[in-house]
Amino acid sequence: MALRWNKLIDAHRERSLSETVEGVVKAIDENLPKNAPGRVATSKEERRTGVRQFLNLSLNLNALSHRIDGGEHGGAFFEAVKKPIDEAVNRLTVREVATAKKVKQAFSRYNKKELRSMNVSKVIPELGGVSLSKLEILVIALNTGNADNLQRLTDRATEIGRFLYARSGASGPQQSPGRA
Repeated sequence: MALRWNKLIDAHRERSLSETVEGVVKAIDENLPKNAPGRVATSKEERRTGVRQFLNLSLNLNALSHRIDGGEHGGAFFEAVKKPIDEAVNRLTVREVATAKKVKQAFSRYNKKELRSMNVSKVIPELGGVSLSKLEILVIALNTGNADNLQRLTDRATEIGRFLYARSGASGPQQSPGRA
């Protein structure tokens, strides 16, 4: 979501910031109860208020949205806050399901014994004695797809490079030759 020239812009729609804020503020003013100014609550009202405050903590966004919008589904608060969150969660869920399928497919070639041994670290003399598990090796292999990723893995100045050099105990270059 981006803000530009009083517009709320995301991948799916563009809205006016001031109109959106006005709609939400109007819904809150119209639908949420107000206490009379300067009025002292009775002990019964104080207990009830305490219970309500406790229960308000457990209200989920759906209930809160419904309450702010005065029982109306699709009101200003719902459109400005709840609907974009729901849409983002739905997109994320679709991506997570697709990723889970790909991970399951990628690991389907391993039997149960191999899967259990994935986290067992072994010393790799070719890497200066670094101790890596099969899972760590797969992650490194998946992340060396281009020159920039390989640079990040081998440059001691990066977090990944420092991790690998620390694991090996080797004193590699502080910065790779290609970098200034």
